[in-house]
Amino acid sequence: MKFSTKLIYTLVNATLAFAALNDKQQHDDTFNFWISGPNGGTATLVGLRNNPTTAKSLTIPAYVYAEGIKFKVVDVLDHTFNGNNCPFEDIYVSSNVESFHFDHFSFNDCANLKRVVLYNDVITTELTAFKNVNKNVQFLGKGTKSFVMDFSKKLVRDLSIPIKNYSSVSTNTKKNDLFEIAKKLSNYLRNSGVKDSGNVAVNLVTKFGTSDGYARLFRQLAIAAGFPESDILVGGDNNGHYWNYVRFGSYWWNVDVNYPFRVYSTYQSAESSKPFFLGNKAFKSRIMESYDITVDPNNFIVWFTNFGYADEFRGQQTYDRFNNYISSVGGRRRA
Repeated sequence: MKFSTKLIYTLVNATLAFAALNDKQQHDDTFNFWISGPNGGTATLVGLRNNPTTAKSLTIPAYVYAEGIKFKVVDVLDHTFNGNNCPFEDIYVSSNVESFHFDHFSFNDCANLKRVVLYNDVITTELTAFKNVNKNVQFLGKGTKSFVMDFSKKLVRDLSIPIKNYSSVSTNTKKNDLFEIAKKLSNYLRNSGVKDSGNVAVNLVTKFGTSDGYARLFRQLAIAAGFPESDILVGGDNNGHYWNYVRFGSYWWNVDVNYPFRVYSTYQSAESSKPFFLGNKAFKSRIMESYDITVDPNNFIVWFTNFGYADEFRGQQTYDRFNNYISSVGGRRRA
């Protein structure tokens, strides 16, 4: 039986391609990556094909190809773009990426990083993925929510915050646990007005933030610990001051996590000397005393920007008067 030259050439090429894809390490024109199998599957990015020191931006694609075979990009290997291997000012995750994971130290020590734009829906991360990055970094895109929620869940475990079903515990337990979460937050986050200080993703990564960041991160940690998201809100006076509203039963209380936890280190000592949860009258007095401003609780607002990134709301309502809001969701303000 005779084989044509064309058929022999095709068979040889197919054999060579199959042999090449038995190697875990592959590359295309842009990336070096590891593949999960010889005939398709997933790919882990492990570096750039060429010297990365001159690259100003990095776009993570949905797929890479090796020998014409398609692989879904799902993560980046730990320590891949850290230090001198991270000259990037911008990182983009493409909108058609199904889900993506940032591994340990994958973008550690990225001193020039200005923006992380997460165009896709599902992002997971390790706590150290962006350790020691430029403190003025910004996070944008709809994937920021997923990034924050996953980071918050891992941080709750890392901080040894108990996770509970708060629908079945007493009000006193809820208050005690929220006090402890706020205390641990005060040790984690440093008060500093970085460029995007009200963005929870930035707060988590850089450990810097101002009152808006503190209030938003407090809410996220409480939710990650099991507290109903409908019972803890981000509030403020629309003049640069932020705090939280917390609902216990039928009543809403005011909570400011800017609190002297070193002096009142337990919930019991706080309640007897300097209450952590305050009604309107007491909270108004504390704000006026702390910030030397005049406030009217009737003008307090609730923020819907619970994550704080710039494109979280596009032309939609970002806040409402708190009185208007609770008239629709229920509950009364503690006088």
